[in-house]
Amino acid sequence: MYIGQNNKGGLFIVLAAVSIVLMLLLIGFILYVLFWLWAIFDAYSSAQKLNNGEFVEDKLF
Repeated sequence: MYIGQNNKGGLFIVLAAVSIVLMLLLIGFILYVLFWLWAIFDAYSSAQKLNNGEFVEDKLF
């Protein structure tokens, strides 16, 4: 959301909340770690593209 990608940021927040709820079923621990790594990679790659002057779409896929 910091770099102006509000749709993607909102979806990341929703997915994190769902993963936290799923921690009650123990699968959420694995999903949360995978989701966290995916969010870090996406933030890094989006920032690199923006710094290079490329256009980054505000969608997840």
